[in-house]
Amino acid sequence: TEAVARDGIVLPSRGGGKGELLSPEDESNARISRAVCMLCERNPSNYTCPRCNLQYCGLSCYRSPDHSACSEEFYKESVLQELKDMGKTEAEGKRKMQEILLGLRQKADMTHGGMGLDINKLSEDELWELLSKEEQEKFVSLLKRGDLSRVVPLWKPWWEEHEENGSSLIQVLQEDVNEPEKGHNDEVKTSQEDDEKTVKGGKSKGSSISVNVPSISANIPKLSSLCANPSPLVCYSVVNVLYSYAFSLSLFNGDTDSLMLEFCDMTLSLSEALSSGKVFNSVQEALDCGEALILLGGYLDREDPLAPARAAEAVAHIMTGRDRRDASGYSLAALSQLRRMLSKARGKLSKEGEEGTRRQKYFQANKKCEFFQAWVKDNVQQVRRLAVELWSEHNK
Repeated sequence: TEAVARDGIVLPSRGGGKGELLSPEDESNARISRAVCMLCERNPSNYTCPRCNLQYCGLSCYRSPDHSACSEEFYKESVLQELKDMGKTEAEGKRKMQEILLGLRQKADMTHGGMGLDINKLSEDELWELLSKEEQEKFVSLLKRGDLSRVVPLWKPWWEEHEENGSSLIQVLQEDVNEPEKGHNDEVKTSQEDDEKTVKGGKSKGSSISVNVPSISANIPKLSSLCANPSPLVCYSVVNVLYSYAFSLSLFNGDTDSLMLEFCDMTLSLSEALSSGKVFNSVQEALDCGEALILLGGYLDREDPLAPARAAEAVAHIMTGRDRRDASGYSLAALSQLRRMLSKARGKLSKEGEEGTRRQKYFQANKKCEFFQAWVKDNVQQVRRLAVELWSEHNK
């Protein structure tokens, strides 16, 4: 019969074109002709094992006990390769980071017709603009992966070095607190002289002090020349200042030169003893005030919530001193470094306008640090008592 047209659509006639249609019998033959999984022997095979050329249908059969010799070896090699790739990625990240930094320095030197730029004087935005788009993307990628922390070494606080450590350190402190104060001032004087020699010539004989410990100010006035009758609460102000100093220095990874003004501003903003002359009535109040300002100022990194606690521990380390002969050395060193930073930062500011106001704040803070130095030098036994109390608070 001929084809029939209906509503514009041509339909084949009944019985027409039988040879073009696949009968159920033919479909069955085609399915049989297709290879069957050699493991389950039911499903058609879709893959071939590259190791043994065995044909299988899917992942379940590939992982089956009958094929474990190949599958286990494959996963073992995959894990080993992944570990190798991870190592290569870290090494590659470091290499790329070093290339970017080197390229940045070269670009800075060659800018403006080869006249050169002082890379240390460029702002962060200016340094960023020197990078190409590709370099910027690489930098952001390294930052997201955390590779920058591997390029920049983590600073180790100098105040953590002691002759004694752990529980023995606190035991020695408590023994010294219970001893009479007689003779301690002479010991401290000798130890400070050792520190001054250390600054000039590395390590003094018989001293374990690190060359990274800041040098102590050469001329610290006598406390009596500054104040005839200082308040007994001065000790807590010293704790507050050292807390802000330790937190700020750690946050800047020990680098006070690159961001000197920022370091000084942060230290002052976290210490009301320096910025406003607030008086504290206890060690805990002095620490709590500093921690509250850290939170208020937005200085706390969410990924490092223990930073305030480490700053409190740092004050305990500092007020402990290097050894039992030198309880005040670390406190004097910390206050000396802070004084130098305030003085240098002050020299970078003009005497006019807002900079003049900022300059005056640095000057006043510097004089307070000098007073605290004089107090520490004249109250060695009290410094020891504070250290014991700080360790007690820290270990609660």
